[in-house]
Amino acid sequence: MGSKTDPTRVWSQLFATALLSPLLILAWWLHDSLAFVQETTETGAEISWPDSQATLNLRVGCPPNRLLTEWGPCWDDAAEDAAARWNAVGAKFRFRIQPPSQQASVACTSNDVDGLTTVVWADTICGKTFNSDTLANTRLWFRTTGELVDSDVLFNTAHSWNTYSGPLRSGVIDFHRIAIHEFGHVLGLDHPDDHGQSVNAIMNGRLDATDQLQTDDINGIIAIYGRISTGSTRKGNLENPDHGAFKSGIGLISGWVCEASQVEVVINGQRVPVVYGTDREDTRSQCGDATNGFVTLFNWNRLGDGVYTARVLADGIEFDRSTFQVTTFGQEFLRGASGAYRLPNFPRDGTTTAIEWEESTQNFVIREVR
Repeated sequence: MGSKTDPTRVWSQLFATALLSPLLILAWWLHDSLAFVQETTETGAEISWPDSQATLNLRVGCPPNRLLTEWGPCWDDAAEDAAARWNAVGAKFRFRIQPPSQQASVACTSNDVDGLTTVVWADTICGKTFNSDTLANTRLWFRTTGELVDSDVLFNTAHSWNTYSGPLRSGVIDFHRIAIHEFGHVLGLDHPDDHGQSVNAIMNGRLDATDQLQTDDINGIIAIYGRISTGSTRKGNLENPDHGAFKSGIGLISGWVCEASQVEVVINGQRVPVVYGTDREDTRSQCGDATNGFVTLFNWNRLGDGVYTARVLADGIEFDRSTFQVTTFGQEFLRGASGAYRLPNFPRDGTTTAIEWEESTQNFVIREVR
C-alpha cells in the first residue's frame, strides 16, 4: 500500500510559494491535449476511488463565539457545500457525508487506515510541522494498482480562517475555496500548474481569486470517473436515509430531484412509492422551480435489523443511492411499552435531556432539556 501527501500552497502578496518536496509528488500523468492532472503511483498507475465515491467524516466543527455568514453557520456546513460542488457537475463520482461524524484518527500509518476521509483542524501533519505557507494538507492511501482506500484532509490552524467569495482578503483565508481544492485531491486530481500547465483551475497549487470550480476541474473529474449517461443527468439528492445513517422506528424517506414525472425508492429490491412535487424552495436555484421534493412515511422496523441500500429513481433511472443500518426491537410495531429517561451531560456538558418512548413513532422523543 502506498501513500502521498499534497498541500495547498499559496501565491499572493501575502504568501511565499513553497518548493515541492520529493515526498509530495511521486509521479504524474497528463491527459493528452488537456491541462488537468491526475494523481498517480510511483509506477504510473492512475489513482482513483474504485467505487467512485468517498465518505467525508467532517470534524471541523463551528467557529467559537461566531457564525459563518457564507456557507455556514459552521465549518462543517461550508465543507459539505464544497463537496456538493463536485457532486453537481454530472460526473459519476459522489462525495457522501458520514452522519453523524465519528471519532477517527488521521491515517499517519497504514495501521490507521479506516476508509473514511476525515476532515480536521491540525497544527502538525502527523507530528511534522506545517510549512509556514501551507494552508491545508491532503493525505492519500492507495494500493499499488492505484485504488484509493483512505484519505484525510488537515487544515492548518496557524492561519486565520473565514468564509467569503470573490477576491482574496488580506490576512484571512477562505475556508470554502480551500475545501473545494482539497476535495479535488481526495478524488484524485493534482495541481496543473505544478506540471507546466497554464489554465484557470481551482486545482492550481497557488492560491488566487478563483473560488469556484472551473471547466478544467470539471473535465478532470469526468475524465477520471466518467459522465453520468444521457438521460440520467438528473439533479437531485436522497437526503433521508443519508449514506451511513442509522434508522429505527417510523420516519421519513425524503429528498429532491429536478424534472421527474414519477419518483420511486427501491430498498434492497423492495419498491417504496413516494409523493413527488412537494415544495422545496431551497432547490429553486438548481432546478428553476420549487416543486421538486419527494417524501413518504416509512416504518423502518419492517425491514428488520441489518444493513440496506436505498436507490432512488426518477422515471425509472437511478440518480442517487445510500447505504444505511436499521436497528429494531425485533417487532414491526412495538405495543404497550413506555418509559422516560434522563441523559446527563447530553448533548453537551452541564445539560440534562429527558427522553420518552412514543409508540406512534416507534421511537424516543425529547421531552425536556435543562
